[in-house]
Amino acid sequence: MRSGPNAPLSYGDWLLEKLGLPRLEVPAAPSRPGDSAFVRVTINDYLRYCRLTQEEIDVDVLGSSMWFKDHKRRMVFRILYGSFDADVARLQQRLREVQTELRALRGDETAFSRFLEGTAFASRVAIERELQEAEDQAALLNQAAVEVAAQASYDPEARKLRSTILRTDAELSVLREQAEHELRAAQDLTELRNQLQTQSGRLTRAIVAGEAFFDFELRVCPRCGNAVATDRASNDECYLCLQPEPVAQSREDLVREQARINLQIAETEELIAAHEQRHADLAFVIKEEEAQRTELSARLDYVLASFVSDRAEQGARRAAQEAVVGANIRRLRDYLTVFERYDAGQQRMGELEAESERLQAELEHSERIDAAAEGRILTLEQNFANLVDRVDIPRFTGRPRAGIDRSDYEPIVNGRKLPGLSAGVRVLVNVAHILAHHLAALQVSIPLPGVLLIDGMTKNIGTAEYDAERIDNVWTQLMELDEVVGQELQVIVAVNDIPEQVNPYVRLRLDEGNRLIPAEDL
Repeated sequence: MRSGPNAPLSYGDWLLEKLGLPRLEVPAAPSRPGDSAFVRVTINDYLRYCRLTQEEIDVDVLGSSMWFKDHKRRMVFRILYGSFDADVARLQQRLREVQTELRALRGDETAFSRFLEGTAFASRVAIERELQEAEDQAALLNQAAVEVAAQASYDPEARKLRSTILRTDAELSVLREQAEHELRAAQDLTELRNQLQTQSGRLTRAIVAGEAFFDFELRVCPRCGNAVATDRASNDECYLCLQPEPVAQSREDLVREQARINLQIAETEELIAAHEQRHADLAFVIKEEEAQRTELSARLDYVLASFVSDRAEQGARRAAQEAVVGANIRRLRDYLTVFERYDAGQQRMGELEAESERLQAELEHSERIDAAAEGRILTLEQNFANLVDRVDIPRFTGRPRAGIDRSDYEPIVNGRKLPGLSAGVRVLVNVAHILAHHLAALQVSIPLPGVLLIDGMTKNIGTAEYDAERIDNVWTQLMELDEVVGQELQVIVAVNDIPEQVNPYVRLRLDEGNRLIPAEDL
């Protein structure tokens, strides 16, 4: 019944789709939809209107005595008859949220206007003009500082030092790249040497065992040390030399191959030593160049500091002016931030007012849908009243004779709901009520599945006089339904005794010999 990790739908959702039933979520607490979580309406909730169980048929209306069942029963009723739509509930909640936020923003707008009145914030244009002047002054001060720095860069000694430092940086970059290359080459050759030593060991074991071990996995080229891809040749070719692989070698071939590999190991170790020595030499040169670069940088800092110190007083005055102008700019920008927030509030209010109008229009449309739902419920009431009369449920004082309570959607007979009726009458009312639902579904296109299962239809009903006549009336209604809507509605009834005229409709008889659940398994 549960969908697997790769299944697009669960079985229950698949049934909803096939039966054309809406997949909706409803508030778990209908009296507080804004604060309530939403729960799904499943296929089992819809099928509650398609079965009368022996435990419930003389107790309540489709589980109405239990709150968690009754809540879903009411919601399914509203969904089927069109008086509830999860989208409408969300529209109502969203409208409440929009109106609450609008009230808060309007209150903030009033308070903001009173706060601005008679203060420095009163004229936004004046603040923007003053801010522009302050920013222009800051730009002039910054330009003066840049010019002083540019004058320092024209000093001959400073220019020479900069040129030398740039040249030294370029040389250092080349040396570091060469050192890195030498280090990588030594590491690659070390890996090759390790592989060759492994191969030599395997050859030794092959020679001793008298077997040919020649399928060596080389990850780098034994000549140049570059990486070798194993998929560069077909299965029958060597991926190093791209030639057909030879047949098994003899012991003498293996001995010669081992000697060759040992010689290659020695050559590889010599190459490793050469690369490591080259790396060490480069590291020494790099260290000397870095020391020289540090000295040049310190000298340049000294030359520039000497130039700046000559203009220290001028710089101090400029710094003080920059501090004053900067503080003024920050203060004015803070003022404008208040206006920007005010503008954002105004824009948000416009958006909320537009959304409120849209939500109200959609809710007005939903009210017209509710009028259609009332028409469907009237069709249900008419069918229910007709069945109550045909079954001849006992009459006594009370109005209406047969109807549907609009508050909880429970059936009413002679002005009473199920708790006010006797057990036998409850059974008859429940049967008439659920049959009325299925007839209304066919008449006004309510998406109720066309199957009805009734268990215990004769429970608490006698077999003599009026009781027997009333249960015969129920059977008569069921047989008439079969003739009229038998292709659209399948009714399955489980009872202990049936009248003779119902025998042609029997499809299965169960007794101790063919119980659905064998007695020993109970």
